Amino acid sequence: MTDDGWISALPALFAAAAFLQLPGQIALAPLPLGLVPRTALAGAVSIVSIGAAGVVFSFAGVPFAAWQALIIAAILAAACWFIARRAPLPLVPRTNRPVPTLVSWVLASALIGVVAFAAVPQPSLVSQTYDNVFHLSAIASILDHGDASSATLRGLIETDRSFAFYPSAWHSLATGVIQTTGAPIGTAVNAGWLATTAVVWLPGAAYTPESLVRTI
Repeated sequence: MTDDGWISALPALFAAAAFLQLPGQIALAPLPLGLVPRTALAGAVSIVSIGAAGVVFSFAGVPFAAWQALIIAAILAAACWFIARRAPLPLVPRTNRPVPTLVSWVLASALIGVVAFAAVPQPSLVSQTYDNVFHLSAIASILDHGDASSATLRGLIETDRSFAFYPSAWHSLATGVIQTTGAPIGTAVNAGWLATTAVVWLPGAAYTPESLVRTI
């Protein structure tokens, strides 16, 4: 991918957003949820699916790939189907209006992106935070060796330990974006950050327990 401005980051951004929603949407498909709770919960379930895929497939000796999160999601979907049949969620009339929520969602996503990256001219530039060397190296390590397990990721800096826990879902997300779009590591990280705010954090902020049943 050429680095000719933020337009070049759109494939990575869309891939990250899909990676953060598709597994969760598959897992939650059997449940009668409204738009806001389904989207909010799908983000969290997608992250669980991504992280679990790294552990499970590493244990099986299979190099990490983006499609593995869908396998975990399918297993979770079967569990949700079983739960829904045993204890179905109640349905209520659709009383909320989705349009204002969707408009606010889009505008807030755009505003966050502008505030966070207005002074960043290229999407491949990396953050100068003190620990970013570890995170970028972790992504590179997953790409090189295929091991995205949270049980071993910290082995990059604790090389004398066979069990070195560090949550790997974020690094696996960036790795999946790179595998599917060919984006540079910096672009994948920035796209993942933007996608997380848009399709995980904002829906989560809009979610309330009362909207768990189908209200939108």
